This record gives sequence, C-alpha cells and structure tokens, in this order.
Amino acid sequence: MTTPPKYALEPLLEHRDRAVDDAKSELGSAVRTCESAAEAKARAERNRMEAEERMAAVRAAEAARLAQGGQRALDLARARDWEVVARAEMEILKRAVEQASAHLERARENAARARAVLAQSMAERDVVARDKDRFVNRVRRNAEAAEEEAAAEAWGGTARIQGDQAVRG
Repeated sequence: MTTPPKYALEPLLEHRDRAVDDAKSELGSAVRTCESAAEAKARAERNRMEAEERMAAVRAAEAARLAQGGQRALDLARARDWEVVARAEMEILKRAVEQASAHLERARENAARARAVLAQSMAERDVVARDKDRFVNRVRRNAEAAEEEAAAEAWGGTARIQGDQAVRG
C-alpha cells in the first residue's frame, strides 16, 4: 500500500492560520484600546459636568449674597477673579473631552481596520483550507477507487479461476 500524497500547500495554510491568529490578537488589542478610550471620554465628560455643577452652585451662592447686599468691593473682585479661573478650568476640561473624543474616534477606526484585516486573513486562509479539503477528498476517493478495483480484480480473478475449473472438470 502506498502512502497518500501530501498536500503541497500545507506550509501556506499554516502561514495563513498564523496570520488569522495574529489578526485576532490585533483586533482584541484594538477593541480593548477602544473600550479604554470610551471609558476615558466618559470620565472626562463626567469631570466637566461635575465642574460645571460646582461652578453653577458657587455662582448661585455669590448671586444670592450679592442680592442680600452682603458683598463688599473686595468680594466682587474675588468673584471676578474666581470667574476667570473657573472659565480657564472649564476650557481645560472641554479640551480634555475633545482630546478623549478624538482618541476614541482613532481607536474605533483602528478597531474597524483590525476587523477588516481579520476578515481578509480569514478569507485568504479559507481559500487554501477549501482547496485542502478538495485535495483530501480527491485522495480519499482515489484510494477508495483503487481498493474497489483491487477487490474487483481479486474477486473477478477468483471467479475466473473457479470458472476455468468448472469448464475443465
């Protein structure tokens, strides 16, 4: 009995399997980065909103004190200075949200690219895998056909010998 032929593209299939594994790993990393960026953006937005609420509360308290006449010129100057600082802080927090949003968008784009690379890698691997399946099936069918032919020859040869003996007898 002969050994079945080996699939010639096996190294290519293994290479493409590794490419799929690498692409899966890259996608996993990209998704984790995306999740981290989304959390950072949410945190930045939460910080901005909390600062806005604190500033609104301080403004309301200062307005109430002013309405009651409980403020002096020094208090008004401090309030003006506080307002300048508060606006600068809000600007910093707004920029942090914008940067977090931009980072999240880049992370989403990277994840989308990683998905596309994975899909391409899987498609390339599947082409070779289907070809290997066809090769294996063809080898199996050929082996079965050879076995059937050998069995038919053995059976037919035995029948001929028995037929020859009957004619002689």
